[in-house]
Amino acid sequence: MTGVLALFPELTDVNGDAQNALVLARRAVWAGHRDVGVERLAAGEAPATTPIAVVLGSTTDPMLPRLLAALQELRDDLEGWIEDGVPVLAVGTGLEALTRGVALPGAGSTVSGSCPRSRSRCPPARPATSSSERPRATSSATRTTPGASCWTRA
Repeated sequence: MTGVLALFPELTDVNGDAQNALVLARRAVWAGHRDVGVERLAAGEAPATTPIAVVLGSTTDPMLPRLLAALQELRDDLEGWIEDGVPVLAVGTGLEALTRGVALPGAGSTVSGSCPRSRSRCPPARPATSSSERPRATSSATRTTPGASCWTRA
């Protein structure tokens, strides 16, 4: 069986985001792929195979350090998958965790992301400007071309 990998659903399913993996698996079956399922990878576990897609959902601010630690453990696998063209669907703080840092509004602090500091394509963390702002990703992911992510090896 090939699978869509749901990363750390115990940490990243606050808005039902981990369920995006179920939708992607079902759409793959509708597109003619056989035996596609969802594999759930908990923090601290090692992936068994290379997925056909990766889903990373959103988490809460208190859980963010655990998510970042789990991503660091998976870093080599994740970089390899991205280099091999495996698509990654990351939403909310899951996307923010793949950047250099997350600015926490009102707290005046930034939580370091999992993007390596040595990657020149990752912009530095930006501070939030007001306590009513939502945390922002420090990546320009929506403005970059494919392969221009900070997860691409130099």
